[in-house]
Amino acid sequence: MHGAMFRLSRILAVLSSLAACAAGVRAQVQPGQVAPPLEVAWTGTPVAIGTAGPVVVVAFHRSLAAAACDGDVLRDLDRRGGEHGVLMIVVLAERLPANQAPAQQLPVALAVDTDGRARARWLGEQADGYVVLAEHDRIAWTGQPGQGLRAAVALAAAGEYDFAASAERLRQRQQLEDLFTDVGSAAARELAQRVVTAWPTDGPSWAIRWLGDELRRDDAAAAATAAAALAALADDPRALAAFADLALRAATQPRVLAGSLLAPLAVAAANCPDDLCIQLARLRALVHSGNGREVGRTAQQLARKVEGVGAAAVEFVEILTHDAEPEVHKDLGARALRVPRPGDVDARTLAAVRYAQALRCERNAIAAREVACDYLDRLPGRAVVNNEAWELMTALPSCGRFDAFALALAERMLEQRAALEPFELDTAALAMFRNGRGDEAIELQAAAVERSGGDATYKDRLEHYRAALAGKPAPR
Repeated sequence: MHGAMFRLSRILAVLSSLAACAAGVRAQVQPGQVAPPLEVAWTGTPVAIGTAGPVVVVAFHRSLAAAACDGDVLRDLDRRGGEHGVLMIVVLAERLPANQAPAQQLPVALAVDTDGRARARWLGEQADGYVVLAEHDRIAWTGQPGQGLRAAVALAAAGEYDFAASAERLRQRQQLEDLFTDVGSAAARELAQRVVTAWPTDGPSWAIRWLGDELRRDDAAAAATAAAALAALADDPRALAAFADLALRAATQPRVLAGSLLAPLAVAAANCPDDLCIQLARLRALVHSGNGREVGRTAQQLARKVEGVGAAAVEFVEILTHDAEPEVHKDLGARALRVPRPGDVDARTLAAVRYAQALRCERNAIAAREVACDYLDRLPGRAVVNNEAWELMTALPSCGRFDAFALALAERMLEQRAALEPFELDTAALAMFRNGRGDEAIELQAAAVERSGGDATYKDRLEHYRAALAGKPAPR
């Protein structure tokens, strides 16, 4: 971690931030609690939680289009839980257009929370998420579909839910996210193993477990972990997609894993044709596997599907910027970036993807620099710039997606190199490392070690960079 100075500058950054990353913010409700009132505007018959049935699933989405992307998830839960009386509620952040079919054949009760009060009461600052209630009105589980939603509903429907165990799993999952910056450490790997042992369909936790092996260049262990993850997630397409997405984004050498994911993701994509999370995870695997022809064909098909979903359109462009020949996707990317509306994604994400589109797909370094400078000029100071870059590279929702933009932010800091604090040098070194500039990463990290008086965490990262540059296994 960056120590006290990083924590102080992080507080300053939070005060000025425009939006919080969904996976980096704690949910408001916790397992074991009685559910708060769901004060929303119902589009049909109102639902009274507590009398609706023994199991209720509440899904918060920004729009009906975003909820429709989870249609395969919701229909699967309906098929599996129908005989047990599982009720599903989708809460939207915006009203439905007058000419839009109320639920697009989704098997749910539909409600609207335009002022965001219900969302804040249930999810805190988290933008979207699912909450499972068992025993009519007790919080049993909270998270994203790829974190074991199907298993949580099955246990609740069977009347076998252990609220204390669920609370402990949530605590461990959150602790694991906090350890993500040191994913190769023994503590992170051991905790990830405990989480996936207790909750084997938690896709992101499997990804963190695999990344610990991959970062340490332990090929045998990484292969064994990948095989175990694929076996555990074989029957849960959304969890498989969550594993693939995070693992491929954060990996230093994703190609081998991408190859092993192509077949299972092709099956998942065929079975869930409307699930954009699965479709985009497959596109990411295709990009990292180097299958240019299939990337082009799949991208053409997906371009039409992401048109109505701003966040998916942004992710679609981001994935294509990592292709070996990103310039062939220039026109697709430009069209997709006309889709997002205010509120679909935060300002930093939108700036980062526009930067990547200009730099890689359009091969226009001047336009990319203009995007970066326009964003940087809105930030109040160097400490905030540091935290923006650090979080882009290390927060679960963004890691591996916008390393080039993080480097642009770091290079602004390096204009004042002589004045940089150790944690700022640490951030700049990571940006260099993530962008393939190993020599500069080592130089900056060595400076961070020196200015910090020999901070152990900075020393460990320095050794990792040196080992990576030498092509050796990371130190244990």
